[in-house]
Amino acid sequence: MTTADALADLLEISSHIEAAVLFEASGAVTASTLPNDAAATALAHAGAELIAAAASLRPAGSEVTRVEAAFAGGSLFVVRDGERLV
Repeated sequence: MTTADALADLLEISSHIEAAVLFEASGAVTASTLPNDAAATALAHAGAELIAAAASLRPAGSEVTRVEAAFAGGSLFVVRDGERLV
């Protein structure tokens, strides 16, 4: 199964997920369900910024592996496993 297939399956099994982007800590997008690269890159950038902001609030050396930002119209979740994020 490719990463693109895994993201497509994720959208199929959860009707609450509208879009997903798999990216590296460097910001490089590995796979996306979005229709264009610019949108995927923008979402990856927002996710990386959210993780970085949360990490800045934690004691040094403690890794942030999951963040949720809730908005009136939905939520943004970022999950990190090592150098990969989704």
